[in-house]
Amino acid sequence: GGGKASAASGGAGAGAAAGGADAMSAVEAMLEARLAEADKDLDARVDRDPQMRKKLRHKIWGRRAEDEDEDIEVMEDDINEAELKCPLSLKLFEHPVRSETCGHVFEREHVTHHLKRASTPFAKCPMSGCNKTFSKADLVLDTDMEERVRQFQQREKLRKERRSQRR
Repeated sequence: GGGKASAASGGAGAGAAAGGADAMSAVEAMLEARLAEADKDLDARVDRDPQMRKKLRHKIWGRRAEDEDEDIEVMEDDINEAELKCPLSLKLFEHPVRSETCGHVFEREHVTHHLKRASTPFAKCPMSGCNKTFSKADLVLDTDMEERVRQFQQREKLRKERRSQRR
């Protein structure tokens, strides 16, 4: 019988409003969690992709062409040149291949030479501390590394051109 009394006094409306508020806070919590997840995903993508970071910076701060020098300097800091070099030749990658068994990247010519020296079709990964083995069939072209090297070379060329213009 208490329901009729509360309904008569407007309590049912308050109860419905409270139930609605609970539902809204549950939806808000779910949206917050999804936004946080999306933020993490975007952060990871931006961390991996200097071009995306540059585009995002342009959208957020409305950078103009005269700010390009600063952008290039910031982007240069993001690239560790050593990561763009084959651990066997210590030269910038030209034809990077990745071992699908361990994920290490090598210059195709040098890693195939390493594999040919092995007494079996499988050779131990030449990276120190890696105990995985792989064969030539386990090597795949690493297009991401090719792109990173291309971007690095482009930035180096731009930087040299700008330095020569300042003199």
